Amino acid sequence: MAAEAVSRRTVYLVLLLLALLPMVMACTIQPTPAIYKIALLAPFEGRYREVGYDALYAARLALAEANVTQIELLAVDDGGTTARAAERAQALAQDSAVLTAIAVGFAAADAETQVAFTDIPIIVAGNWGAQPVGAETFLLTRFSDDSATDALFYVGARVLNETPVQDWVSSAAPPDADFSARYQATDSFAPPPTPLATLVYDATRMAILATANGTTRTSVAHALDQIDYTGINGEVRFAAHTWADAPEIRYHLDNGEVVALAANATQRSRIVVFLCKTTVKISRRIIEPLISVG
Repeated sequence: MAAEAVSRRTVYLVLLLLALLPMVMACTIQPTPAIYKIALLAPFEGRYREVGYDALYAARLALAEANVTQIELLAVDDGGTTARAAERAQALAQDSAVLTAIAVGFAAADAETQVAFTDIPIIVAGNWGAQPVGAETFLLTRFSDDSATDALFYVGARVLNETPVQDWVSSAAPPDADFSARYQATDSFAPPPTPLATLVYDATRMAILATANGTTRTSVAHALDQIDYTGINGEVRFAAHTWADAPEIRYHLDNGEVVALAANATQRSRIVVFLCKTTVKISRRIIEPLISVG
């Protein structure tokens, strides 16, 4: 009898272990999902830090609204010079988790920095006088032969202070009330967005879509080359690594007030984009990289 009881207990224990086996297997260590990064190289210190933070809040908003869990934003200061920006790009290239980068600012978009990114696909958001150096660079701006003039105005903002009225053309859409509210809700210190923010938002959404379609830099570059995206700034497709059929929006700087003019110049209807809180120089400084002088 004792042997029979032991046998029954053994059978019960075996059955119990078999019943618990799925639970035990479920509790074993599972592989951690890979985390991929989108780098944002921009000025976050020094004279042009407003430009960098304008881009940062927009990129954060785009990532939050995409509701993805396997993609992170990695914001990196450009160091204030092309040489330092190139050093940071080289460091990013060594991080295999970085699948794409968004470049904002002259130093980040410079040809030397583009080369330093090596095989990382780059979206240059805004007109920084850049041209695509390699097959991995995509310009989210209208192509213009007078981009060097944009750079000249950008560094010469002090002279522009003496001119109360200026017009220029950009592909960046003015932020509407809904976008502005969402943008400012991302951070209690977020100022009203500029047109640059809408470009960076769309650039980030495109980077997310491209990363979702591939987990290597080569596949992300191919996805960007073939992308057909519609966002705040309209339809975006790339031809020869530049925004094909990019829109042209005329902006007007009038005593510190930046406005977008209607397509029909005879209407002269105005949409206030943002007001300068300090001087005309600050407003011009933020908007200049997006422009071609009209």
